[in-house]
Amino acid sequence: MTYYERELNDDISNIVEKYLNDYFPNEIHNIRNLLWAQIYTYLVNKLFNSRNFLDLHQDINSKKIKSLYIFDVNYIFEISKVFLKEKNINNINIQLKEKNSYKYKKKIFFFFTKISIFLMQYFKIKKIETDILCYSHSSFQKNIFPRYLRLTNINYKIFSLNKLLTFLRPSLKKQSNFDQSFLNENYLFINKIYFKYTILKVILNFLQTKTILFIEGDNYESSLIAKISKEKKIKTICFQWGTNIAEVLKSSFRNLEFDEYFTYGSYYSESFKKHNKLTKFREVGFPLINYKNSRETNNKIAIILSQNHMFIKNNLYKKQLNLINKLIKNNYNLIIRTHPIGSDKNQIKSELNLSNFKNVEIHESRTTSINDTLQCVDLIVSVRSSVIVEAASIGVIPIILNDDEIIFEESIEKLRNIFKDNLIQSSEDIVLKIVKDILSDQVYKKEIQGKITKLFNKNIIYCGNTSLEKINENINNLSLNEY
Repeated sequence: MTYYERELNDDISNIVEKYLNDYFPNEIHNIRNLLWAQIYTYLVNKLFNSRNFLDLHQDINSKKIKSLYIFDVNYIFEISKVFLKEKNINNINIQLKEKNSYKYKKKIFFFFTKISIFLMQYFKIKKIETDILCYSHSSFQKNIFPRYLRLTNINYKIFSLNKLLTFLRPSLKKQSNFDQSFLNENYLFINKIYFKYTILKVILNFLQTKTILFIEGDNYESSLIAKISKEKKIKTICFQWGTNIAEVLKSSFRNLEFDEYFTYGSYYSESFKKHNKLTKFREVGFPLINYKNSRETNNKIAIILSQNHMFIKNNLYKKQLNLINKLIKNNYNLIIRTHPIGSDKNQIKSELNLSNFKNVEIHESRTTSINDTLQCVDLIVSVRSSVIVEAASIGVIPIILNDDEIIFEESIEKLRNIFKDNLIQSSEDIVLKIVKDILSDQVYKKEIQGKITKLFNKNIIYCGNTSLEKINENINNLSLNEY
């Protein structure tokens, strides 16, 4: 069964909003009013990782409904009931059967949180002064901020939440007041969110900064920081990271609370605006790639490997491996680019038995920038990746090997019919033929490269130093102005 991304994202977003607004348990209404957007973000991410809910949604879409569905987490069960009610589906039996271990976990965490929040009222933080604080939610982000900010002369510091926690200091005097009535023994997720809220509230109460920067921003911790920052008159700015791929905005990017969101281009600004009324969007491009010199040609091909993904069918991985073998046998020069959370270089060599082939390089995504890979090639082949958009925007031709029933982003969809070759294919043999057609005809290749750069300009409007200058200009202007 192919997942329908639009339906799944829209269903998850709509049903979580419905749950929060109309079906939220009375005993936790008060925290909903305080942290609506943060609870929303937490819940949509949990639904996307809930095998129970995804199975139910998949079966309903495929009309292969089972007689019984069992859930082991109470709030996932409650949201699923709302989902069925809103879809007018009455003939499904769903039951909640929480494991005893989970029940004990809820109780233990509830008491732990009560004690911790009481103690948190007697904490402050060691003084932190910086014009800009960069919040690194994921480990890779700490290396991205310096590359985005290398033209700015404003003082900035990069912190993860764990790093910020090291600045907490106990005090004999009460520093904060937190209402423990927000906690609830039956709902583990509420206690998690409120506990993080109290920690971040203490940190931000004593933090001296004008602006906080984020990357991606589709997590509840970033949303908590953005909410508290509004109260403290601290500006929040988030950078886009990655693309939609499908013609739908992921549900976790809806109901954002950042003051500003810096996007790659107008296409993404418009996509985000439909679901985010409180945030202002500015197009600054993507500074980590550079336009390819139109006079350079090397006839190399990059194979962009993907992670295991709910929207990628298993047979596509096999097709991609078959294509790699066929390209090797036809003596094409290949670069195989790993995925950050996929197989590493040695695993790829072993899986593909590549040790005896001199025409194959492997680029580790953890150590080789995407720009370094793209500057080496004229073509990429991908099943599904943000690199499709990044490559096309700088003049590297993308070919997509995918037989899913997917509606791609508007610009990607146009790759089906604007050239004599359809650049979205389900057959590795047809992809091999297209590679031969393009690389054997330099005039045709230059024609495609010119057209795709213009086509994807609304996806990524600026690259390289031009993008860095736009980022620097906007951050300087926003940081100098009062909130």
